[in-house]
Amino acid sequence: MLARLLRQRALHHCRPHRRLSMFRRLSGVGLILLALIFLGNTNTSCLTVLFLGIGGFLLLGGTSEKKEASTDQRQQASSPPTRRPTNAHEDFTLTVTYTSRESSFVEAAQKYASRSGKPLPPVHFKSYWPTYSDMNKAQQDWYFYWRNQVRNNRFPDTSLSYIFLHAYELINNVGVRNVDDGYQQLRRLWLSYRDRFPN
Repeated sequence: MLARLLRQRALHHCRPHRRLSMFRRLSGVGLILLALIFLGNTNTSCLTVLFLGIGGFLLLGGTSEKKEASTDQRQQASSPPTRRPTNAHEDFTLTVTYTSRESSFVEAAQKYASRSGKPLPPVHFKSYWPTYSDMNKAQQDWYFYWRNQVRNNRFPDTSLSYIFLHAYELINNVGVRNVDDGYQQLRRLWLSYRDRFPN
């Protein structure tokens, strides 16, 4: 009696719908863990929401299969057994594309390399790792005007974040003729602003 009960439980746990459901659960958890491990030093709040959503989708897919499976079991009990094809499973492809903040910055920097602005008063800007997308329109207008002044060896007062943004452009060889020109521009930038921002 005990052997028959154990055999029935083993068969019940090895049915295809159970295996697929468990695979989906593991896939969802795996995606979340991969996101947190490999992308841990980036903006994880957005990425976590994305991967939790994907994981939830996969988990919900598994629970709906359980409901379908229990409906199938009820139908099997009331009707003669039918044989399911061995390849009756769902195939799906999930493609996730991630563009880092750094590569997005370089693309935008190349796009804005020759942009300049009209004269206007300075607009304050503070950001830990400044990019174009962190600035509003007034800040961008000031930045492109200020950068044009700096490229022409005029160094008006500005916020430190603008200086960092321009330094990031120069480090990525944006707006320079060659590596030596980039170095010279970066050196002039440092020499011109180091006394204004001593710490």
